[in-house]
Amino acid sequence: MNADDFVGGHSILALERFMDETRHMIIFDVLSWKSPVGEKGERLRLFLSDMGYAKAQASEKRGEIKIRNLSLKAKGLLSMMLSLPDEWNYTTRGLAAICKEGVDAIGKTLKELELAGYIIRRQLRGKDGRISDTEYTIFEKPRKLHPLVFAKWVPLCIACRFLAPVRTPVFPSTHTTI
Repeated sequence: MNADDFVGGHSILALERFMDETRHMIIFDVLSWKSPVGEKGERLRLFLSDMGYAKAQASEKRGEIKIRNLSLKAKGLLSMMLSLPDEWNYTTRGLAAICKEGVDAIGKTLKELELAGYIIRRQLRGKDGRISDTEYTIFEKPRKLHPLVFAKWVPLCIACRFLAPVRTPVFPSTHTTI
């Protein structure tokens, strides 16, 4: 584990993530004691509405927080993936074959891009029900976070105690499907 693994605030499976108005996930460092959220030196994750995100951006402009964007590794992998032809082998092994990083590092970086809204991964299943392939949709600009993008099943809700199937929305935009 590294320092990036220790993030306070909302859990990755927090109920706030699945609220209808949630559109953004931010990870930020608290830089000032004047910050309305957290204490100086903390790193936090929050799921926010558009209005909450605007408030976070205003707080960043005041120097109270620093919203962390993509890592340099993720930016490099994204630009490389956007430059490759559509028929390229976009598996972790295929990407690792042309990169210095190994399969595990590529997988973590793809997860970072997915959480940031730059990639949507969809596992395709064969006639026997087994995973046969993975389809990647790669975006030049991040999609706004919507809870249904990241799960086809809403995680077990403490209040309702059941799993509910949901549909994955289709975002109209210019993108590359691989």
